[in-house]
Amino acid sequence: MKYKLTEKFKINAFGVKLFQMVCTEEIKSRGVKVGDIGGWIESERLKNGDARVYGNAWVFGNAEVFGNARVFGDAQVYGNAEVFGNARVYDNAEVFGDAQEKTLKDYSTTDLLSELLRRDNG
Repeated sequence: MKYKLTEKFKINAFGVKLFQMVCTEEIKSRGVKVGDIGGWIESERLKNGDARVYGNAWVFGNAEVFGNARVFGDAQVYGNAEVFGNARVYDNAEVFGDAQEKTLKDYSTTDLLSELLRRDNG
């Protein structure tokens, strides 16, 4: 993993304790440098031992990742976005703004863009 959890934490709107991330290994594709502070995640690993955020993925700013959610590949989550439940965000996918992704669906780049466009167009 290219990050560790800081001691800084918050309780989100769902009552989940989230810890802020800090980069421990540069992620050039995302412009993230060692020591950069990231977003908020529940833990480094899921209950089954799988990493929650891995590869060149990164969580920025106020974004939150919790529950059984995973972010990996070159994906990024930022803004006030929340990724939770069993959601999977991967490849070059981006979840941002005030988005909430909580479904069982896996989101790759194409899938995520198609899904968000479908929602916006009713």
